Amino acid sequence: AEILSAALAHNRSERQRHRLASILEATTDLVAIADRRGRTLYLNEAGRRMLNLPPQFNERMLNLTSMRPAWAQQLIRKQAIPEAIRNGVWEGETAFLSLDGREIPVSQVILAHRDAAGTVRYLSTIARDISDRKEQERRLVHLASFDALTNVYNRRRFEEELEHHLAQVRRFGGKGVLMVIDIDDFKYINESLGHRAGDEILRHVASMIRVQMRDTDIIARIGGDEFAVLMPHTQMDVAYQFAREIGHHVRRQMIVIKNQPLHITVSIGLVQFPDYGDHSEVLLPRADLAKYFAKAKGKGSICTYTEEIERSTAVRHRLEWRTRIQRALHEGHFFFVLQPIVNVQTGMIHAYEVLIRLRENDETTHLPGEFLAIAEHFGLTLEIDRWVVNHAMQLLKGLQDRYADLAIHVNLSSQALMDPGFPEEVLQLAGELRVNPAAIVFELTETMAISNMNQVTTMIHRLRREGFRFAIDDFGAGFSSFYYLRHLEVDFIKIDGSYILRMVEDPIDKELVKTLNDLSHRLHKQTIAEFVGDQPTFDMLRSLGIDHAQGAFISMPGQIEEVLAIFAPGRVVVDVPPRSTRMSQDPSIKPRD
Repeated sequence: AEILSAALAHNRSERQRHRLASILEATTDLVAIADRRGRTLYLNEAGRRMLNLPPQFNERMLNLTSMRPAWAQQLIRKQAIPEAIRNGVWEGETAFLSLDGREIPVSQVILAHRDAAGTVRYLSTIARDISDRKEQERRLVHLASFDALTNVYNRRRFEEELEHHLAQVRRFGGKGVLMVIDIDDFKYINESLGHRAGDEILRHVASMIRVQMRDTDIIARIGGDEFAVLMPHTQMDVAYQFAREIGHHVRRQMIVIKNQPLHITVSIGLVQFPDYGDHSEVLLPRADLAKYFAKAKGKGSICTYTEEIERSTAVRHRLEWRTRIQRALHEGHFFFVLQPIVNVQTGMIHAYEVLIRLRENDETTHLPGEFLAIAEHFGLTLEIDRWVVNHAMQLLKGLQDRYADLAIHVNLSSQALMDPGFPEEVLQLAGELRVNPAAIVFELTETMAISNMNQVTTMIHRLRREGFRFAIDDFGAGFSSFYYLRHLEVDFIKIDGSYILRMVEDPIDKELVKTLNDLSHRLHKQTIAEFVGDQPTFDMLRSLGIDHAQGAFISMPGQIEEVLAIFAPGRVVVDVPPRSTRMSQDPSIKPRD
């Protein structure tokens, strides 16, 4: 009986050992057992594949500790194994070297196994290949610092580098030059030849600048068609000659796009530091002012910053506006006007677009056309975007309990698209305020979306994955590129108001609106007509099957008490009808702006 019992126990043990071996051979992770000196006692098939061992290779000839790059050997010998012996386990990230010399990053666990006396007899390990994750992390780090199109630094990283260098100048002395380079007529090229032509020109100019740069110079794309170059330890005469060489090199290199030869020119502004500033927030605007004067002189011009430039009337006007915008951000002079968006078929309001205004202490109100271009010039539009998104979400938070299906439309600038951290800021704010992401519709103009296709698609994909929605504004005004429309993950197409205004009298505009609507519906996108100014236009939109409309005809007197209660008086102006009322069809009601 005892012999039989022992035999049965042995059989069970063998079956368990067989099952365990089958599991270890089936796993996709490296599994190994080694003695304390690192000699391999067992290595599964996944481990052999990871290390690229030939079939005939005897794993007992292998020392796993030596199958690592030098830094990983140090980590394993000095930290991992001692900690595993001391605590029973160690886990962390390290790397192996395959037999062909390839470094393989792994997430690894090392276990120490003791005998009955408590002595560590051998070590086992499980290692998972994390090459894909590491590559993704590398790409994310790269995207956070580099412009995806031109592969030069983006504005955020450049400002960090500039401020770091200026700190060294403040501490140890020295001189340098900051240069801002703007492509002449870039907007015309983009709109006439399309965004691919614009992309090609941006890559071309970035390449031309790099050819001329020294190893110590730093280049970045800081705006849609703007580059900046930091030239450390450089006098102005040297930098000016460098600027001339860049301009000459770009001008003489003909580029052919769509069988059309183009000669590109650039306007360049320069500022010497620390003579005219030793902080980035001072130097960048001054270099930009010099570039502004260069463009005023004519295409392909160069201008250096002087105090006389800042004293000029035009520059003073821009600087005064910069101060007013900054004060408005800090002191709360911005406010919203809400414009309703109605369902054309039912007449019910389903959303509001928030439109920013600036009201100064003397009660003067400024429209966006008066300050947004200057804000963009001085790099302030991202701060305005943050203000708008923050207050739009606060507005939504106060309304969403009562109006669960109400949406708020928010316009974004190109600076928001170019900032890789903006989507995460949006997600964090939405989480803190606990607003429904689907109730926020971000609007991007057609030209802006197609001109920055890489950044736009990345941002849209990130935010739509979390529930936010998107609209293309002013569609038909810029590229009118139906091809690119199918590749943009947006929910709404806003048909440019210039076609809506004339569609009752102009059959061509009517046909274009119909075509845009039919195309959008085929692509499963809803349409919104802008600039709806009268009843006949509204009726025609209904007959064409347009989904939604907004404009002066729809913005009739009314009030939402909840909005006024959410914000301090004056922060939001609501001159639109309550959502619960249908749009009046009474022709005696006059439209309002």
